[in-house]
Order: sequence, then C-alpha cells, then structure tokens
Amino acid sequence: MSKQKFDDRRGDAGLGGYWINAKEAKDISKQHENHEGHEWWKFLELDGKNVEVKQYVRGAPRDRPFWAYENGDMYLGQWSRQKKEEGVGITYNNNPKGLICISEWKGGFLDGKGKSSWLQDSKIWLDNKYPDSPIFEKEHGGKTVPFTYDGEYVNSVKVAKNATVTLKNGIAKVGPWKEGKPKGNWWKDHNTLKRNAGNAREKRTSTRKRTTQENENIRTNTKKSRKKMAPVKKEDDDEFNVSPNDCNSPVSSTSKQVKKKVSSSTSRNDNASRRSNSSRSSAAMSTAQTAATHTAHTATRVVPTTTQTTNQGERIGVIETMERAVDLEPAREVGALLRLSRLEQRVFGDVTLDVLVGIVPRVERLQKKLQEILGEF
Repeated sequence: MSKQKFDDRRGDAGLGGYWINAKEAKDISKQHENHEGHEWWKFLELDGKNVEVKQYVRGAPRDRPFWAYENGDMYLGQWSRQKKEEGVGITYNNNPKGLICISEWKGGFLDGKGKSSWLQDSKIWLDNKYPDSPIFEKEHGGKTVPFTYDGEYVNSVKVAKNATVTLKNGIAKVGPWKEGKPKGNWWKDHNTLKRNAGNAREKRTSTRKRTTQENENIRTNTKKSRKKMAPVKKEDDDEFNVSPNDCNSPVSSTSKQVKKKVSSSTSRNDNASRRSNSSRSSAAMSTAQTAATHTAHTATRVVPTTTQTTNQGERIGVIETMERAVDLEPAREVGALLRLSRLEQRVFGDVTLDVLVGIVPRVERLQKKLQEILGEF
C-alpha cells in the first residue's frame, strides 16, 4: 500500500484503508512477484451465490467498491452504519497470506454460515504446511496442514455442529467444531465424507435404466422381425444395417466401424393354385425368417463375449439346407472371411463373427432368391 492519506477508518479495530477497484484488488492478491493476481471474490459462494461486486456504502465511490485495509487485508460486502462488516461479505487475508473467507458478518466479525479456503498458489497451500492449523497431516501426528472449511462461525471462531473439512489430498470429514478446533480427534471421531458415492449410485442407476431400455428395444424389434421380412439393403462391404440399435465394433487395426441393421418384411400369397414347389418355397421362407431373426437378435448384443462362438456350425448347417432347398449352391466363401487371432475373437465376440463368417451375406442371398421365386407366381 502507498503511504497516502487514508480514505477512512473501518472494521472492528478501526484500521485505516482505501477504496479500490477490482483491478487493484486483483493486483494486491498476487502470491508471487510475477503473478497476475486473483479475482478472489469469485473464489467462494454462500448459498450458491458470489458476493456481488458493487458499492454497498452510500456516498462511497461506486467505481471502487473494495475496501483495502492498511495491513493488506481486503473486503467486499455489506457494512453497518458503524463502519463495520455487517451482513454478507468476502475477505482476502494477507496474514495468513492467501486465505479467503466468505460468511455472514456481525459487528466486524464472521458470525453465521461461512466458508474458508486457500488460493491454490499460496505458499501455505503449496507447501501443505500451516503451523496454526489444528489438524495434523496424519492420524498419529506429523506436521499441521491447511484445509478448507464449510460450517459456521461465532465471533470469527469456527463453531459448528457439523462442519465439512477437506485436506489438500482430498480427504474430507464431517463433525463438530468448538473454539476453532475439531471436537475430539479429527481423524478418528469425525465421519469420512464419501463425496463420490452419490455420483456412483446415480451412474449405476443410469446404466441399469439404459441397459433395460436396450433389452426392451431388442425384444420389441425381434417380434416385429418375425412378422414381416424384406431384402436387406447392403450399402458396401464394410457397412451393414442392424436393428434395433446402432452398434459400432472395430473390425481391423484401422478401427473401421461396422454398422449393421437387419430389417425384415414379407409378403403373403393367398392364391389357392400354386405350383408344386410352392410348399417348398414357403417352408424355405419360414426357415429363412427364423434364421434371420436369430441372427438379428445375436447381432444386437452390445457386450462382446469373452469366449469364441459356439453355434456358428449349427447356423451354417441351417443356411446350407435352405440353399439346397431353393437350388442354390452352398457358398461357404460369401462375405468377408477373415483369419482372427484368439485375442481378436475375444474382442470382437459373437456379434462381429456373425458378419465375418458370412452368415449375414448368405441370408441376404437367400432372401433375394426367395423373392425371385415368389415373383414368378
């Protein structure tokens, strides 16, 4: 502070000081010579609100709402007619340097709900050492350490039934305070605050809801696929359409995404007179529907299995029977046949293998053939 005439004398001790603006308040809060300072009045909230930057004293300069004491402390907030802090306000402490307090005030003292914390680049917080602290670094002693406080004050002394105190390492405990100290042993007698428990429960609940909805979508769309069936639209060699949910899976070291959707519809022919192969076509169509539905249901599984496919041979056998039923030569090399390592099989799971071993392309070829047969009637 410069040695100029004081603007006034304020506070419980009647110290001299000056009205300053926000830039000056930021400059005074520099923790190091080359530091630009902090907007410390935004650092803490009370009841979810920061202290509004405005002049609270009638007749005082509106463009300089911060009060800077001659000892380097600063204050922004409400005042009484006796020129003492009164109401809600926030203060920057120069001793100990870097301590910020927001609270309800009465007669120049913190009195009511309040919080205190340290600027993150203050020497005390960086060193994690504060001789005047009532809390030790460890349960059995050690150095005394700084902490953040969320509780109550009486005449600027920490007094609370349940105050939340958090150390620099993140350990937080809730318990009573009396005469500026935790009652009992802070490490043993105060309850540890599990700050992330609520978020974890919320995340687990959200995951269960999402999984339940996905399973419901699978069941609903599988029922629809049993009712009607149509040719599958194939976009390109690396992209298929899968219902009901889009499922992205890596298919190579370049991490290409395979998008698969299987949609189905069918047509009925009620004409009483049919050729001799009508029954054969209808039976093959029904079998194709069942196989396609089973394939679609498997393909929509979102979680890859950790074991290799166990029913690929059974599915391929069914497909070969249908191919022969409609005079198609079994095509064992249809689709993208890849040699997968054991690790890749575990990563890809059943979903990707259904595509890679050629089941989906062969079902598509069967559908096309069946449509051609039905179109002859």
